[in-house]
Amino acid sequence: GDVYVDARGVTLTGRFERRIDFGLGLLEGAPDNSDDVFVAAFARDGTPQWNRVFGGRNDEDAQAVTSFRGRVTVGGKFERDVDLGLGTLFSPQRLRSGGPSNEDDAFLITISR
Repeated sequence: GDVYVDARGVTLTGRFERRIDFGLGLLEGAPDNSDDVFVAAFARDGTPQWNRVFGGRNDEDAQAVTSFRGRVTVGGKFERDVDLGLGTLFSPQRLRSGGPSNEDDAFLITISR
């Protein structure tokens, strides 16, 4: 996981299993106990601003977060496939072989606050 601090507040990212709550309501991950990704933003006084979760059928991990002009960018890794909110992204290894891949692949996503 990672933490980014600026004049607006704090943005956190990392991984979780099943459920997580940052003060805006319970967020559900994959029901199969695999790791999913979270992104959560808090005002300077600690008040929750927004949060998102992303995942797939296998493990995902967010490893870096930054923000610029109201956009938050998160980088991390995933196994086999992941849904970052725009449909399923498949591992290049999985596409080439036509089957499962146990190697990690990278993702980079930008989210508007």
